[in-house]
Amino acid sequence: MDENNNLNARNWDPLKLAVELAEEGYKDAMNGFFAASGFTQFEKLFAFTPDENTQLGSLRDNILRYVKQQIPTRPLCLAIFGPPGSGKSFAVKQIRNAVKNDKGLKEVKLELPYTVVNLTQISQPDELGRVLARIAGEQDEKCVPIIFIDEFDAAIENAPFGWLSWFLAPMYDGEFLHQGATIRLRRAVYVFAGGTAYTMKEFSMLSTDPGFRSAKGPDFVSRLQGFLDVKGPNSHPKLLRRALVIHDELKKQTERNKKPITTDQALLESLLTVGRYRHGARSITAVIESSNIESTFSWCQLPKDHLLQLHIDRGPLDERRIKGSVALSGYPAWISTQTEDALQNPIVNISAHIESCWKEIAKALWDYGASLSFAGGWKSDSGEALIRLLANELVQLKEEPSSDEKKRRNPNPWLYSFIRDDAEEVAFEDAGKVDAKPASNRQGLKVIGLNYLTADEERILNAWQSRVVERFRRRLHVSETSLARFAIGGVTTPREHKGRMPGIAEEIMLTLAMRKPVYLAGGFGGATADVGSLLGFAHPRTGEVPLSLRELEDEFNKDLELVADKLRPSPWPNLPVSPPEAAAFFKSHSFGTTNWPDNGLSAEENRQLFNSTDSNEMIQLVTSGLVRLFDH
Repeated sequence: MDENNNLNARNWDPLKLAVELAEEGYKDAMNGFFAASGFTQFEKLFAFTPDENTQLGSLRDNILRYVKQQIPTRPLCLAIFGPPGSGKSFAVKQIRNAVKNDKGLKEVKLELPYTVVNLTQISQPDELGRVLARIAGEQDEKCVPIIFIDEFDAAIENAPFGWLSWFLAPMYDGEFLHQGATIRLRRAVYVFAGGTAYTMKEFSMLSTDPGFRSAKGPDFVSRLQGFLDVKGPNSHPKLLRRALVIHDELKKQTERNKKPITTDQALLESLLTVGRYRHGARSITAVIESSNIESTFSWCQLPKDHLLQLHIDRGPLDERRIKGSVALSGYPAWISTQTEDALQNPIVNISAHIESCWKEIAKALWDYGASLSFAGGWKSDSGEALIRLLANELVQLKEEPSSDEKKRRNPNPWLYSFIRDDAEEVAFEDAGKVDAKPASNRQGLKVIGLNYLTADEERILNAWQSRVVERFRRRLHVSETSLARFAIGGVTTPREHKGRMPGIAEEIMLTLAMRKPVYLAGGFGGATADVGSLLGFAHPRTGEVPLSLRELEDEFNKDLELVADKLRPSPWPNLPVSPPEAAAFFKSHSFGTTNWPDNGLSAEENRQLFNSTDSNEMIQLVTSGLVRLFDH
């Protein structure tokens, strides 16, 4: 995904630029970049997206207008949201500084004292009342206090959102009761920082929650006059966000050591591109502070891996956290005219579009930290096989942070390729070097080559039976080691898939039999569309069994009967064997039945994904579903 349209429009390399910004002594580069980029600066805070710019500017202007009032009727109430470590407190301080530096305010010498109150450290409303009463007692006409209420949505005495109802009177009336006395605090700015939601939209959606409603949550929201959603170092453009934090931390190290620091560029690239900082900017600080930095900052200065893993992982779908990979099912689909000649020579090939979506989906899943698995071959009749497209993308990934060089160069796999032991030679492109066969676990690729047939089976089974059994077992292996499956395209005729049913249909069938989630992109047609129509995602829903899942020819039916038991291993003794049985299986597992495994998406979202041919839309839906299921 693009780091930012502003960068692309000016032909800036985001990584190269981020390295410059992160390095000590970058000041001139930073000023020149931000002057030309169109990004807005609020003191030491930068707006990288139009939404951020609008929200920051609105908040600053709201506070400026408010503090210039001599006798306001009530406090100004604002909310700020963001993931842990995103810099909510830092953002408020920078907005406050921007307000303080306004020329008009400097002339009247207005004071904006800043107080932080964390509600997780207060057990009774009386304690909060005491803090606010003190602030009210110290106020004069030249003073507008800014009160940062952290974790305002915390529970009190086991009551969810218990503090919200207490704030209603101070927010609207500008007064509250404390120890029997009415305390007036009408000229003040309350900034409520949330902990249960990462955006104002998420917080507003709690209005359907009974606990939120009983705590007067909707009344609380109605009293807010502005909000800010803070983006942390895991949000795009994450390279630039991280660069600024890393620079500030290295600058602090330089000031402590009282001498300049030489940084390893490869290490900086690694720290900038790492999947996720688990606790936001706090994790970047922790990594740099726990590194043994003196005059240089290189790989060997990093903390040990078990300490790094407290603060860094690949993302919410990191295989080490969720204990499994995401399986991909994909193959170029064809659209043919209805002439006999065209059936033999398809004239409209949409495989290039599918390959593009396939790569974009895969890269997005990698961006979320997922490891991927695929059971297909390395070569295809229609050009470069999809698995090779993914393998060749791996050479673009940077080394992951580690003080152990072996772990850096041989990380946990990003991509698992399941092939036969006797598979034809495959080519893997590695920075211009072509090898006969990819080395296992090199460049994040792990090749799992096994012989799925016994010696007796190889001797007894004919070529068609061997292919059916071997592919079934290989697809079963992938399904068992994966947590979910994404499918797109797929061939539909026996001439193309040369088996009992399309491979994608068999892979989806196995995933559903294991009650694991599936995500179907059927907009390009093919076997994925055939299966999706039986699962209830097509419109109109006809109930008709597609040609790809109808009865086999008699010759193949006889061969299939002889290997049926091999296609029903324990603990799935009732797995479909013939294509019509598979069609009935899909109907019985359609969305809305008890057999459908939750994939984190609603019926509407599943149909939207099924009908989409837009990779960005697919990415948003698939990643949303997976994160909802597995990011705990």
